[in-house]
Amino acid sequence: RHDSHPPAVRQKPVFSYHDGLERFLAAAPDLVLIRPMIDRGYAALIQGLERNGITVVSLQPAAIDDMYAYWRTLGRLTGRQARAEAQIVAFRQAVDAFQALTRHIDPRPRVYFEAIHKRMKTFTPGSMPIFALEAAGGTNVAADAQRVRDTNIAFYGNERLLSRGPEIDVHLAQRGTM
Repeated sequence: RHDSHPPAVRQKPVFSYHDGLERFLAAAPDLVLIRPMIDRGYAALIQGLERNGITVVSLQPAAIDDMYAYWRTLGRLTGRQARAEAQIVAFRQAVDAFQALTRHIDPRPRVYFEAIHKRMKTFTPGSMPIFALEAAGGTNVAADAQRVRDTNIAFYGNERLLSRGPEIDVHLAQRGTM
């Protein structure tokens, strides 16, 4: 529901794990992709889909290397392996070009990237948001953040953030959909 590219995606039906099993069955999918959070939190829905012969695959890349494996898996699942490989090559080239633009930045801005404000959480080192921050020429001030469960979210805390205040050039706060 948040995608806009390609434009035709806006015409596609939107499904949510909050929808009833019947809505999924009525669409007659041959494959349903979910994230591990959905797998853990909505087991009855997943089991219902599988009982009805629908293949359910749970994927969520946590780091950039996982993204390449994710694209390859999606390519295999959809019969588009060559397209997945081409996407990986194009992405790597785009990242290299972008990093070339930011290579000259010295000193690099020191950034705190806020993930969840109310809980004072940031992103784990090596996560995709931190990859983007560093590719854009920034330095992650919270490189010592501790992972929360098996996610790319890390707890940082008010006191720790305030103690690092003099080191922070930019406080980047996520707002809205990831």
